[in-house]
Amino acid sequence: MFPLCHDIEQMMGRPIQSPKDFDLLRDSIYSRLRENISSHTLKHL
Repeated sequence: MFPLCHDIEQMMGRPIQSPKDFDLLRDSIYSRLRENISSHTLKHL
């Protein structure tokens, strides 16, 4: 696993696998940074 993916999963407290997980990650990024990023873009990372 890539270190960035591992860090993100630790921050979220769960594996990021399903489309819903990416939506939750997108919402978490927005609430922390006030930056919009699509869940589709996150899937490509």
